Amino acid sequence: MRAAQYVRMSTEHQQYSIENQQSAIAQYALQHGMEVVKTYADPARSGLDLAHRPGLRKMLEDVLSTTPGYEAILVYDVSRWGRFQDTDESAYYEFLCKKAGVRVHYCAEPFNSEDESITAALIKSLKRAMAGEYLRELSAKTHAGQCQLAKQGYKQGGAAGYGLRRLMVGRDGSPKCILADGEHKSLGSDRVVYIPGPPEEVAIVRQIYSWYLNDDLSPASIAKLLNDRGVSRYPLGKWNSTAVDMILTHEKYAGSVVFNRRTRKLRASTSTTNPRHLWIVTPDSFDPIVSRAQFLAVRQKRRPMSQRSDEEFLDGLRLVWQRWGKVTLRAIKATPEVPSHCAYWNRFGSLGKAYEAIGYKPLGHHFVASILRHRGLELKRQVIQELCSAFRLAGQEVRLILRGVSISGFGRLGIETSQRLILKDGEVRWRIYPRKDLGYRKVIVVRMTSDFTKILDLVLLDQVPRVTDNCRLSPLMLKDRLKGTSAQIAEAILSHTQND
Repeated sequence: MRAAQYVRMSTEHQQYSIENQQSAIAQYALQHGMEVVKTYADPARSGLDLAHRPGLRKMLEDVLSTTPGYEAILVYDVSRWGRFQDTDESAYYEFLCKKAGVRVHYCAEPFNSEDESITAALIKSLKRAMAGEYLRELSAKTHAGQCQLAKQGYKQGGAAGYGLRRLMVGRDGSPKCILADGEHKSLGSDRVVYIPGPPEEVAIVRQIYSWYLNDDLSPASIAKLLNDRGVSRYPLGKWNSTAVDMILTHEKYAGSVVFNRRTRKLRASTSTTNPRHLWIVTPDSFDPIVSRAQFLAVRQKRRPMSQRSDEEFLDGLRLVWQRWGKVTLRAIKATPEVPSHCAYWNRFGSLGKAYEAIGYKPLGHHFVASILRHRGLELKRQVIQELCSAFRLAGQEVRLILRGVSISGFGRLGIETSQRLILKDGEVRWRIYPRKDLGYRKVIVVRMTSDFTKILDLVLLDQVPRVTDNCRLSPLMLKDRLKGTSAQIAEAILSHTQND
């Protein structure tokens, strides 16, 4: 019987693994009257998945063809076939071979490939599970060893990063050589440590920290400045905000080895970001490029607003006051190191309350527009609540929509506020800020006093006039419109609905 053999070793350090497998397979073939006519090999390949095993993929491709040229596949044991984490995957590849008329023989296993008994099936399933479990245990032990080495200040895998280099040292700490990109240590007992890179790269890293801390430049601005100056980041491409962010946030630039920020075990398709308390951070592991104080200053500056105290917020306003001699919306926007005006509004309820907390008295007109706008919104909410209550009491279903309500049996009803204006000639107008057509069947205009402190009445219009600028309605335009309170308007709409 013609047969092919499949051999695999996990690492380059298993020097005699493939030879041992081939020797055992040759003995098995001799005992069973087989002739090995082809060899498929995966040297230094993990048995975790099919994607990284070209030898096994080629073999399956040949088997599924019409004429593979052999009737059996010889494998040393189940673990050489693969340490798949899903035992069904291992069984599936074997089933494909069997279905194509090519049986898989495990030469060092106690069961016979021809044995279809329940005992043989159970043993084979157990062996597959044990092969996968071995790899999980090995992964856990390897990770624990890496964590221990990281605590001792040794780098664990990956590139060094801009401004740093990897130095290979012996077990006693004696330097051996600087590793180039893609190079690995030669012996299992060797270790890798960080060292500062070329002086020009070190200078750029320090300049980035200076620009960010002293000149208040954003990462995007810093990246643009570096590109404009022709600063090379070879072979990583041009500078961008992400690259600058990494330099500003990674603790390795302050002399710390950081490990376990992300986890990707057993060749998972994606890595997992670990919470900070699981990180391994070993400070003072090598000569830093920037001081610890500088790194902590950047971290403090980049801290999320939600983690800052009220006093830190107020210190930002004091800084604006000191720098510009006043505290205004424009001054806050012109001071990038302080929270936005929206953040102050969310934290204190209004800018006025934040100003009051630092003892600042704004100009009299400073909050007029903001106060009027919020007064108008409060009165509008009041009208919406009254209308909803009236419709629900009448048994109608009501739900809120964009700038209005939707009423069952009627449709979409828009609600807009209107401010009274007195022109120079004494004529009265009502200002409405028309919105784009949102499909309202009718529109309620809430007419208010000029200071938005009181609702005068409600006017029911067929639609808001379509104009490009803010609209001014004269009393004549409103003369024949329905006017009244929320209850009266609701009653009129319900009556209209019943008539329909």
